[in-house]
Amino acid sequence: MVVILWLLLHPTRVLEANVVSDLVKILSTSEREELVMDSLAVLAALVEKMRVGEDGRYSNVN
Repeated sequence: MVVILWLLLHPTRVLEANVVSDLVKILSTSEREELVMDSLAVLAALVEKMRVGEDGRYSNVN
């Protein structure tokens, strides 16, 4: 739970650590509903807080 909270609070670090592919893998393979929901929450927060710039790099919206 602490890790999920940290991921939600630090979306830039999620991208830097290449965790997105791991979260997507959890979505497609896990049978634990709470793990799938937490993974979706992190991905949704990432999308809300990040955008792709003209140079193709991700940056914070804030």
